[in-house]
Amino acid sequence: MKARWKRERGVAAIEMTVVLFLGFALLVAVVLLGRLTWHAIAMQKAVSNVGRIVTAMPFETLTTYGVTTSLHTLASTHVLTATRSAGLDTLPLSDMIAVQCDGLPCGDTQVGVLRVAASIRFHDTIFGNDVSGLLPEQGLTVNPRYSQNYVP
Repeated sequence: MKARWKRERGVAAIEMTVVLFLGFALLVAVVLLGRLTWHAIAMQKAVSNVGRIVTAMPFETLTTYGVTTSLHTLASTHVLTATRSAGLDTLPLSDMIAVQCDGLPCGDTQVGVLRVAASIRFHDTIFGNDVSGLLPEQGLTVNPRYSQNYVP
């Protein structure tokens, strides 16, 4: 009986180490996935709100020459305000927000389908380099899009 006890010495410590490591890895994955989902939902809400605002604009406004700049400013302002109010730590850059009419910049074209898109690069700001390998080094891209048929 004593010989068996000596052979199994330290097995519990090894088992505990493995279980703690797997538990920590699972906890980190759940936190990162939750944060990624939070960012994606906040961005999708912001983009869809901008799409509804632009869709409610008069036809004459959307087909005016040079409206592209004002629509981009409006979309950037609303998306940045919405993402800040949601408490996101990764904000989209202004050049990663677009408003298009039938796949082209809005302006002197007919408007059939209105599209709004934004993009952010999701980086881990909680764990840093401690969990490298769970996310790519350049981060993950979140690309919410919103399309709406425009009926003048």
